[in-house]
Amino acid sequence: MFVTSIDLPLSKSLINRALILIAGQGQLNDWLLTHEEVFTHGCRDTQLLIQALQGRENQTVTHFEFQDAGTPCRLFTAFAAANFQGPCEIRGNDSLNRRSIEPLVSALQMMGAEIQYLEKEGFTPILIKKGIEQWKDVRISVAMSSQFASALILIAPIFSGIKTLILTDSSHSHGYLEMTIEMLKQMGVEVSSKFIDDEIHVEVRGEFNRSSKTLPHNILASDWSSAAFFYPLLLGLPMNTALELRGLSMDNAAPSKQSDAALCDLGRWFDIETRASEFGVIIAKQGSNFESEDSKKFEFSPAPSKGSTPVIHLKNHPDLVPALIVGWCIRGEKMIIEGIH
Repeated sequence: MFVTSIDLPLSKSLINRALILIAGQGQLNDWLLTHEEVFTHGCRDTQLLIQALQGRENQTVTHFEFQDAGTPCRLFTAFAAANFQGPCEIRGNDSLNRRSIEPLVSALQMMGAEIQYLEKEGFTPILIKKGIEQWKDVRISVAMSSQFASALILIAPIFSGIKTLILTDSSHSHGYLEMTIEMLKQMGVEVSSKFIDDEIHVEVRGEFNRSSKTLPHNILASDWSSAAFFYPLLLGLPMNTALELRGLSMDNAAPSKQSDAALCDLGRWFDIETRASEFGVIIAKQGSNFESEDSKKFEFSPAPSKGSTPVIHLKNHPDLVPALIVGWCIRGEKMIIEGIH
């Protein structure tokens, strides 16, 4: 059995949220000094967000360029409005400037921010001319992206009192919202959410300045969304090949829980089994003569029934769709995917 170990990048979803939370707590520079892996295993999106947050904290930068990094741009826009230190301009490249930011900007404007579109209405570049002085409860649609809601949830503990956010059109990506809420709880911030008449009501009671907690170190896990592309890749490799994807966790109770860890189950549609290893997880094809380091045989669970065309619901896992489609095409199997409209 030939095992190849692969170092994956850190999860962008986790690290981008962590950076906003730590910056909201006012501990960004100190936190970065003890988390060198942010620089060694973080992607370009992460570096852009760090540069923006540090520039804002030091009041040395008024123009922020996010290239095509959508998540950092959205999270930073809310953070800059909540931590207003003077007018700032937020820009992206042509790709980012074609992605609407209107739901988030409209919500921030309703909360008291003054934000101007510099070119096309509803899109970056934007100019934040005035920030939010106090929290105002708002509704926001997450039909386009759950990141708009996550951006507002992440800044809620900056303000005092009880903060309520109502999410409408919440048809997908619940896993990312749950990740955001769980990370606030890890920092000692009291958060609750419930469905009321097809809407999600999120209530944040805690505040950063009343909590001495910080995020646990193991919050910075590798990225399950990136791991997805090694599943179809494994299908083209020799039978007795296994891939060790380092830094991943299969523990649903871990602070770094990611919804795309559903790959552990979804991979079985390709007859690929996922098992925990000392440094992450190991994936191998059914029929491989793989034995783990403790000499126990790599046993495979029964694959899902494939008698008729199966239907897979991926509304909470949109980042997995491209890799899974490739895998099913490699195997030449029919599959109906729902929830990715």
